[in-house]
Amino acid sequence: MRDESILSAGINYGGAALQWRNYRRTRRLKTRYVGDLLE
Repeated sequence: MRDESILSAGINYGGAALQWRNYRRTRRLKTRYVGDLLE
C-alpha cells in the first residue's frame, strides 16, 4: 500500500514537471514568434 502511494506520487510529480516544461517551451516559442513579427 505504501509503495503504491509512493509510486502514484512519483507519477503525479513527473506529470506536473512535464506539463511545466511544455508550458515554458510553448511560451518561449510564442514570445519568439511575436518578437519576429514585431521586428
